Amino acid sequence: MVLVLFLLGIVIFVEIVLLIILLSTLKANIQNKKVQIGIYLFGKIPIIKINLNKKKINERFKKIRKNNKFKLDKDTFKIIKKLSTKIERLDLDLKIGTEDAAHTAFAVWTINTAISVLLPYVVERKNYSKIKYQVKPIYNGKKQMNIKLNSIIYVKMVHIISIIYIVLRKRRDDKYGRASNRRAYAHSYE
Repeated sequence: MVLVLFLLGIVIFVEIVLLIILLSTLKANIQNKKVQIGIYLFGKIPIIKINLNKKKINERFKKIRKNNKFKLDKDTFKIIKKLSTKIERLDLDLKIGTEDAAHTAFAVWTINTAISVLLPYVVERKNYSKIKYQVKPIYNGKKQMNIKLNSIIYVKMVHIISIIYIVLRKRRDDKYGRASNRRAYAHSYE
């Protein structure tokens, strides 16, 4: 009887942990030179927080480059699109300058247009008041860029888990291939 209660307790504990993971959100709070990554229950209650500075981020990118396991291809962009990343807050002040005034004006126009076209897809309507951005030209004949960024980006853990599942399934199919003699096609050679 004690063993049954112990196993039931383990099952209930595992189910609660899985439920917490499924109901949580991964948020990245980006400020000029600091990044704080955290997992929040219901998007509000912090469970885990990790602070990263510029040095730690550069070290992580160097490790990823050394491993060369990360490839940017068509499938990677499909997977990133399925993540459905959202922006909760954006405060961007971007100043751009090039050697030619026409190129500077075109760059500012292009960036402003791209941001204004993409924002409705990544910002929920309730967060529109928290979105501010400015892209200004610098006309001094030099290549120059000044960025001040304060933003919160979030992804629901359910989407991350589904992407991990898709990637693992794809790797398995690539590694072992698919058998041509599955049940429906078992006698297709005749």
